[in-house]
Amino acid sequence: STPPLVTRAVARLRQRHPASIVDGSDGHFPLEQSAERAEAIRSRAIDLLFVGMGTPRQERYIEANWDQLGVGVAMRVGGSLDVLAGARLRARPWMGRAGLEWLARMAQEPWRLTPRYLVTNTMFCLLVGRALLMHAKRWLLER
Repeated sequence: STPPLVTRAVARLRQRHPASIVDGSDGHFPLEQSAERAEAIRSRAIDLLFVGMGTPRQERYIEANWDQLGVGVAMRVGGSLDVLAGARLRARPWMGRAGLEWLARMAQEPWRLTPRYLVTNTMFCLLVGRALLMHAKRWLLER
């Protein structure tokens, strides 16, 4: 995440969990520095690493550097740091229960998320529809 968001998120985590050792650094660095960052993480003997670089960068970073990180657990957290830092709001509980948290996120960042969600959600619906049709076709042929 960006340096100001990381600073605010770390401060909130330290306030909520004073017995824990919480540290943070931003994920905005050139790819050439990936190994250097992984070594810095290893040298600090971190047990639990939260990576909030955005999708797909965070997944690629963890996969490419897993052996060098030396952590017990690396968890990708995406926009969770934004919520923790107070830059974004969580969806209402009923929206989360209904599987609509993506809609609340899209309402907060429509210029960034609408194109992504339109493409991926449409692709998902088409794939599910195709699978249902194939299943129905098999069911009809068995009768």
